[in-house]
Amino acid sequence: DFLLGMVQSANPYQAPNPSLRVDVMFERAAAELVGHFPDAPEMEAQLLQQFGRSLMILERSAAASRALERAQSLLDGRVPEAHPVLIETRSRLIDLYRLRHEPERAHALAERQFRLCEGATGVPALTCLGLHNDRIETTLAIGQPEAALARIAEARTFAERQGLQHEYEAVFLDYLAGITLRQLGRVDAAAEAFIDLAERTLDTVPPQHPGLLTDTMWFGWIALDFGDIELATRFAETALRGRLALYAPWSRYVHEARLLRAHAACVAGDLARAREEYAAIVTLRPPPPDDASSQRELARLWLAWLGERDTASTAEPPAEGRSPRAIEMRLLQRALAHRRGAPVSEMPSLASDASVSPYGQALALSLEAHIARTAGQDSQADAIDADIEALLRRQHRRLYDPYARRWRGDVP
Repeated sequence: DFLLGMVQSANPYQAPNPSLRVDVMFERAAAELVGHFPDAPEMEAQLLQQFGRSLMILERSAAASRALERAQSLLDGRVPEAHPVLIETRSRLIDLYRLRHEPERAHALAERQFRLCEGATGVPALTCLGLHNDRIETTLAIGQPEAALARIAEARTFAERQGLQHEYEAVFLDYLAGITLRQLGRVDAAAEAFIDLAERTLDTVPPQHPGLLTDTMWFGWIALDFGDIELATRFAETALRGRLALYAPWSRYVHEARLLRAHAACVAGDLARAREEYAAIVTLRPPPPDDASSQRELARLWLAWLGERDTASTAEPPAEGRSPRAIEMRLLQRALAHRRGAPVSEMPSLASDASVSPYGQALALSLEAHIARTAGQDSQADAIDADIEALLRRQHRRLYDPYARRWRGDVP
């Protein structure tokens, strides 16, 4: 009766709002569900968990948070820690905390969940493999790629021991390996991991699976690392076209593909196209209430760097977190502050920050070289340039320097 009532809320013969959007419908249903089943709290929790997951995908994170945290509170102390609905609810909360830029909170919950697999709690092996993945993703989110790489090896050993190598959760480990290796600056190995990922994904899911578009997008980023702009652009356009066919134009999934397309255009010198893509990310917003979007904030900073001065405020707080995207945002904020004449001594440098991955170090050093050169400190800038070239040789990749607007490094 409850679910039928939810669906009928969009029936013009029974409700005044026949054009009710599905995200609004789910948010209302989740709110009306609270206390609806006083004698069946587990049923309420299971429905709230499903609504929360859908609301998260629909980018209604505040409503998703209310639903998922209510589901968790209904189950806490009422069912065992290893109850499948409680595990799934907490896994969705881990995803939500990462999306809301609360990596430490996500990591703490992932570690708590993972401990369930260290004892004889009866958690199925496939569920434990998923908890391995949650732990790895949150380890990356708090800026510890070396630890994440070790945990990927542990998860692979676990999957092989349990005979789960061909499950999608095991295939996902190649995705996590590719991202981790790229953060560590091991671009050759990252490319191999993404190739393995694509091959295994094709064997595991149907051809129209969204995961294949994610593979395509990461091939685009790897092509950029190697300086092949034409190939990067082709991958970007394929990923963007495919995601526009599956998702709303304002969704984070489309924004991710637009960021790749915009970066490729920027590196190719097609600044008009780059501005067009960055502007689309900034202006295409989900219906209210609007959630924060790191892609949108990053696009706004890039527009400001490309000369659209109204798109970024000098009063913006510094980006938080240790993910590559957060590092890139802080670098752009520092570059913009320097361009506007802010004293360099008042801006924290990222070039010697231990939380910056090897992949981000070259970009951070490029900014320091740019600042030194514009201050007339050519010898210091030359020394930094030499450090950048040595770092890129170790990483076997090239880097487009947005400050000097030129390529650095050379792939053998």
